Amino acid sequence: RLNAARATQAKRPAMLLKIAPDLGEAEMRDIVACCANGAVDGVIISNTSRGQQVDTKALIEALVSKKVGGACLDVFENEKPETYSEEERKMYEQLYSFENVILSPHIAGWTDESLVLIASVLLNKIKAGKHC
Repeated sequence: RLNAARATQAKRPAMLLKIAPDLGEAEMRDIVACCANGAVDGVIISNTSRGQQVDTKALIEALVSKKVGGACLDVFENEKPETYSEEERKMYEQLYSFENVILSPHIAGWTDESLVLIASVLLNKIKAGKHC
């Protein structure tokens, strides 16, 4: 479903802001807010670090205003849908509705190697009797 206007937009260069875990939560929220306020129009925000580093409400506002060109999110402020307040439910429904947002269920770091390591650590804990 790529129309001519979207094809033209897709040819524009974009800046990718990859959120890293070594920045503090406050610093990262400040950077994202700065992008959302138009310091860099069309930035694409990618968060595979911690959900609290992105203010979801501010991100949605920036997506609506087109200050942020898109988002790739693997983590969320609240990762337990069964605990969503009504406000959170509506907020996440709006986030999920954007065509320029890609969401994944906190699995971006999963690789064959990481799964083998997780299995190994778990097996060693079970063998040591530390599985509870």
